[in-house]
Amino acid sequence: GMNLIGAHRITRLLRWPVGHPVAAAGLALVLVVLSAWFVPDARFDFSIEQLYPKDSALATFHKGHLERFGRSDDLMVVAREGEPFHHDVRRLEERVAQLPGVVDTVSPHSFSRVVAGPGGTVVTRPLQPEEQHPLVQGVIVGQGQREIVGQGASAGAVLVRISQTHNFHTARDALQAGVEAIAEELGGVWHLGGMPVVRTQYIRELLSDTRVMVALSLSVAAFFFVGSFRDARYVVLAVATIALCLTTVVACYVATGNDFTLFGPPFIAVIVVV
Repeated sequence: GMNLIGAHRITRLLRWPVGHPVAAAGLALVLVVLSAWFVPDARFDFSIEQLYPKDSALATFHKGHLERFGRSDDLMVVAREGEPFHHDVRRLEERVAQLPGVVDTVSPHSFSRVVAGPGGTVVTRPLQPEEQHPLVQGVIVGQGQREIVGQGASAGAVLVRISQTHNFHTARDALQAGVEAIAEELGGVWHLGGMPVVRTQYIRELLSDTRVMVALSLSVAAFFFVGSFRDARYVVLAVATIALCLTTVVACYVATGNDFTLFGPPFIAVIVVV
């Protein structure tokens, strides 16, 4: 009884676009416009803090810890294989220091030693290539400790401290892209490390995998539609319907003021598969 009535209503709803093509096309156009309006404003917050349950004791404690001691994940390491005092290390440091979000930098070229000066004074001077200073391999920067000269003088590194106002994915991604472009232009073998790079690269891979998953899901759906409809027009219409539903869900999510977190991209892929 009730199940048959429910099934009948669902069938009528699914057949409605066939009986009202103009209204269905108008509704689809409205959804396209709304999606085009809201989707570009999507915000992404892939910070680890989002893994804490909102307003939980852990989230409150973590927030208080950051307010008291600051963050410890703001140091990017850019190392070049070869001579630690190579001129390209200096060039990269000078150019990276001008990028948005960079607080300060230190390298073998900018590291200063504190030495005794004339008349019992204390002065600073640049580190010399032939010096073996104990702080060179283990420079203390803020709350972190990183090396700027590789073991056996096999590499030279630039330590880049990121501003707290730029320590989120979008800004970190732009900064890392800028550093990568500078390193590629200078040539040589460069390596990027540090927690900002780990987080940025992880999100890059996550988004890349999600795009592949969505494309594969739509392709598989199209394959089954070909077997079911045996008409290219219906296949295109069905795939377009799935894509429209997906963008509509994203638009509604954005319109409600929510940010996409680490779980957002996998959730989108699941929606497409279902």
